[in-house]
Amino acid sequence: MCGITGYIGNDRLAKQLILEGLRRLEYRGYDSAGIALGGEMFEVVKRVGRVERLAEALEQVEESNIGVGHTRWATHGKPTEQNAHPHVSADGRFALVHNGVIENAEALKQQYVADVEFTSTTDTEVIVQLLGKFVADGLDVSDAFQKTIQLLKGSYAVVCLDRQNQQTLYVAKNKSPLVIAFAENSTMVASDEMAVSDRCHSALQLEDGELAIIQPTCHMLRTLQGERIDREPYELQVESMTFDQGSYAHYMLKEIEEQPNVVCGLAREYMNMHGQIELPLHLSEQLANASRIAIVACGTSYHAGLVGKELFERLARIPVTVHYASEFNYYTPLIEDGTLFIFISQSGETADSIAALKKCRANDWPTLALVNVKHSTMAKLADDVLLLHAGTEVAVASTKAYVAQVTLLSLIAGSLGRLSGMYETFDMTKQLAIVQYVMYEAFQMQSLIRQTANQFVDAKNVFILGRGLDYAIAQEAALKIKEVTYIQAEAYPSGELKHGPIALIEDETPVIAIISNKRTADQVRSNIAEVEARGARVYVLASEGLEQPTDWLTLPATHPLFAPLAMIVPLQLLSYEIAQAKGLDVDKPRNLAKSVTVE
Repeated sequence: MCGITGYIGNDRLAKQLILEGLRRLEYRGYDSAGIALGGEMFEVVKRVGRVERLAEALEQVEESNIGVGHTRWATHGKPTEQNAHPHVSADGRFALVHNGVIENAEALKQQYVADVEFTSTTDTEVIVQLLGKFVADGLDVSDAFQKTIQLLKGSYAVVCLDRQNQQTLYVAKNKSPLVIAFAENSTMVASDEMAVSDRCHSALQLEDGELAIIQPTCHMLRTLQGERIDREPYELQVESMTFDQGSYAHYMLKEIEEQPNVVCGLAREYMNMHGQIELPLHLSEQLANASRIAIVACGTSYHAGLVGKELFERLARIPVTVHYASEFNYYTPLIEDGTLFIFISQSGETADSIAALKKCRANDWPTLALVNVKHSTMAKLADDVLLLHAGTEVAVASTKAYVAQVTLLSLIAGSLGRLSGMYETFDMTKQLAIVQYVMYEAFQMQSLIRQTANQFVDAKNVFILGRGLDYAIAQEAALKIKEVTYIQAEAYPSGELKHGPIALIEDETPVIAIISNKRTADQVRSNIAEVEARGARVYVLASEGLEQPTDWLTLPATHPLFAPLAMIVPLQLLSYEIAQAKGLDVDKPRNLAKSVTVE
């Protein structure tokens, strides 16, 4: 959940490029940040809070040819300067940054370095103190680093620099992502391709259980046993333009307004000029052979999976189950022959989803990953991969990635429906075009949504109701409100209110009700009357033809199966506007990280 950058070069650009990388990685965690730069003595600077506080503290610090940086999301130890990375060995020789969780940190501390005075309460510090001890015992640095890494249990991406050899970085990886990127006279290391400089032209991903020794213009990969590894770098394509907010106040608003283009782009990517869905041949065969689908995901991606379930069952008449990845790893599901597992993740680095994917691989269950990052761990592990093509999503609260996931699931379901002959007459091109139109109509309502947001500023609880797919929309809307406004928002199937939740309704409790389907509209209206009778303040979001004069917002109608793509937009905007009205940091909400890389 933390972000790492490292730089080594023949020029003195370490401070500049590491800070640039940390800014790009801040979505992974922003409790604290720190940097260590080479020199006669390490220049180690740490600050609690955002990267900009660190940048201010570094203004008078000289540049260097080598350094490591870190932005932290606290797992072990409070967010303090003492616990911020980099950590330095007791003798001052080594500085190290780490992303992950060392499960045996306390045991290693007691066994090997009990006599060392630790300066933090993190699990990370034991790594650098072990390295210092083994070098003091007579091992050369590369052997000491290898021995240290061999002792670790858990997840880690580690980058270390040596004050006595400032032409080398030492790197290791297990269960936490790490990429090495190459420029003309320098090399960078980072948790994510997003963090590397635009100067870099190629890269390679470290695999689990690998070490690397990196110098400005060369590198060597090894296994944990010391065996040499040969791997060719791939061409690096970093979408640097997507880091520009343009005229937008926040990335979240920019990404909400990019959603029609995301839908259009996916249609162009996976449909031909005749409006037919074209998927890779091997995947089409895999889909045709599937008798059941299991979707595995977390958070927003899980909510996309709930929509996917309805899409597959309605368009292709194939049964679907949806699993939380974090729960899937701890029970033994009954898996029928012919089940295809679909994993959904924006980053492709979600730790719980990776663990579940590995479980499927171990059982030889076929897998498909829907991810936004081509070289991500999940993309490499799955049997098949389809990219979301959403562009870089910077705001921690996901918006356009959700729309991309639902759109891609609709295309897969439509393809499977045509393969099976279940849904031959469905015009996917037309439906996606309508979705884009309705999204643009929702953008025109932002002024009204902003006025409404002021009525939520003092709310402690919000309830969001819907039936069928509207309940799936409600779940994603509730998550958005929780994430960026810090209001306790709960989604319920409106028919379940009488089974307990209605006890929480009192005067002025805000209730949002979603009505996009004629089949369930009357029942939802009845449930609205029940909460109004108990004093609730109700905001109805309805599709044209189902609206009433007192409703909050009315959107042009879509096919009910595509309502989750259109109806979510005003609710995303409402979340954004409430957070704005409360003066909160919309793009970087408290306690959250965008890429959850620890279980």
